[in-house]
Amino acid sequence: MKIEDYINFPRPQFRRDDFYLLDGEWKVLGQTVKVPYPLQSKLSGFEGELPCKFIYEREFEIPKSFLKERIILNFGAVDQCSNVSINGKKVGEHRGGYNAFQFDITDYVHRDRSNTITVEVEDYLNSDYPYGKQTNKPGGMWYTPVSGIWKSVWIENVPDNYITGYKIKSDVDRVYLELMGLKAFHEARIEINLTDKEVMTVDIANGNNEIVIPNPINWSVDNPHLYEFRLSADKDVIEGYFALRTIAINQINGVNRVCLNGKPIFMHGVLDQGYFQDGIYTPKSHFDYVTDIINIKKLGFNMLRKHIKIEPMQFYYACDVLGMLVVQDMVNCGKYSFIRDTVLPTIGMKRRKVVHLSEDNLRKNAFISHVKETVDELYNSPSVIVYTVFNEGWGQFDADDMYDYVKSL
Repeated sequence: MKIEDYINFPRPQFRRDDFYLLDGEWKVLGQTVKVPYPLQSKLSGFEGELPCKFIYEREFEIPKSFLKERIILNFGAVDQCSNVSINGKKVGEHRGGYNAFQFDITDYVHRDRSNTITVEVEDYLNSDYPYGKQTNKPGGMWYTPVSGIWKSVWIENVPDNYITGYKIKSDVDRVYLELMGLKAFHEARIEINLTDKEVMTVDIANGNNEIVIPNPINWSVDNPHLYEFRLSADKDVIEGYFALRTIAINQINGVNRVCLNGKPIFMHGVLDQGYFQDGIYTPKSHFDYVTDIINIKKLGFNMLRKHIKIEPMQFYYACDVLGMLVVQDMVNCGKYSFIRDTVLPTIGMKRRKVVHLSEDNLRKNAFISHVKETVDELYNSPSVIVYTVFNEGWGQFDADDMYDYVKSL
């Protein structure tokens, strides 16, 4: 697989032919801005002071090629809270600025004339929601805030009975496939490209299958081999890829070691905060991810810790293709205190007051929701091998229970 093959697909690991990008020119506060760049960035084109509440708007038409029954509207991420309407009717909302969400807009759009999409955004930099290192007063370890649509927007055309997602659990010689979203199974199959000339076809029963791969090639940092596939279920068809790899902690000569495919690997990495000069959270080109990862590998590193930010899926695709291990942070909620969150825990002191899972708390619930969305979104990426649940105890609550929860996901 060549990196340029799918780097510009909004979801390189979950591709459909019938999709249409809504990136480009939108209207905000009477100005023409460019999506998907944060409004505080140079690349967005927005000028002036940005209020905490504002509205995006643009016109679009349904492509003539969209002949299937349903139309799905996808957002990569909108910071921080959003309400979405089509032709004046609300279709849904989302809270949290880092994860993808989607709505079925079939009953709201006109197929024979123009449509208006409106996205009402609120961004008060509310610390009850995930916010990373954003601040209204940048300096030190605190960075420029981001607001609005900062990942791609697109529509897809799907049949009534369609795949909403899949999960692939890998081993060194097989994968376990689970399909999601299908109302019924009339027929389903996966076609896997074993080599450039050899394709293996497997019928899928009841949405779950164990697939043994002949002559398996394992994914590693030195040989990041990916298997491309075409998955069809009823009238729906998607394309993607998977890798054969395991990650575990095994005893080697009596010492616990991190092992990739059963062999010890020394994870030598960098802290990657994902900020770009002109786009802040969003690079000018998806190939900027490729350049970063290639240069990191040239410096002798094999791992990066993606620091309290969930990147667009093109980033993880680049890591998958180029063989870069990813330690993925969850994006923190809660206000940060250097003394409380860093100094006192370092010298062994514990908090007297903690938030427990049993408590009904906006920050806790927002964090748990974000954690699930993050794992669901990145589940199939072979490069993602570790999750950091809490960064430095920042916003931490019930750490043991949260560890168990993340592991269960």
